[in-house]
Amino acid sequence: MPTVSNPALQSPRFATGAFLLWLGVTVGWWVLAFAPLPVPAAWLDQARAVCFGSTPSGLPDRYGWVLLVLGPLSMLGFLLAVWGGELRASLRQAARRSWGIALIVWISAGLLAGGLWVARRVDGARRAAAAYAPIAEDERLPDGYPRTFDPAPALGLLDQTGATVDLAALGGKTVLVSFAFAHCVTVCPMLIGTLHAAVEGLPPAAAAVVVITLDPWRDTPGN
Repeated sequence: MPTVSNPALQSPRFATGAFLLWLGVTVGWWVLAFAPLPVPAAWLDQARAVCFGSTPSGLPDRYGWVLLVLGPLSMLGFLLAVWGGELRASLRQAARRSWGIALIVWISAGLLAGGLWVARRVDGARRAAAAYAPIAEDERLPDGYPRTFDPAPALGLLDQTGATVDLAALGGKTVLVSFAFAHCVTVCPMLIGTLHAAVEGLPPAAAAVVVITLDPWRDTPGN
């Protein structure tokens, strides 16, 4: 049975448009997953968790990596299988013009720079997770590890209930003081878990954990 093809769908211009659309969606997908923001909005944190999962290092989980890698590759394979000839013809036409060469160079350089940045981001997150991993019971801190025996300065901050926390009122207890914030999904969960593990088994009258937020704009009493 003869088939009827649409000539417009077989033109190099249409194939190029489909490829650029795929490229834009793929770049936007990776930007959503990895773009650094000084104070990410709550909706962005939730969107990343829903779309790519979340791990203690802040990187996507296995499902997220599959979505980020195999999804775009499968669509690219479809484009090459359907419009491979048209895309090659469009690339040859662009290579004959100065603006086409510049566009190809800019796209290639942007993809290379983005790939290198993501690789550094992944390596940095893994190094941070390894550096803040809980210390095994049979391990000791290195001799040069920073430590001090100076008395803690006076401290008065609001806690999650709106009450003022004064370190002087915790005298006689073993007090662990650290810094974190609620929306942190990298090292903070491991840090908080390590602090609670350090005082586990001790009665509440003998120990206390004080976590000072690094994000007071969102970590307010009641939140």
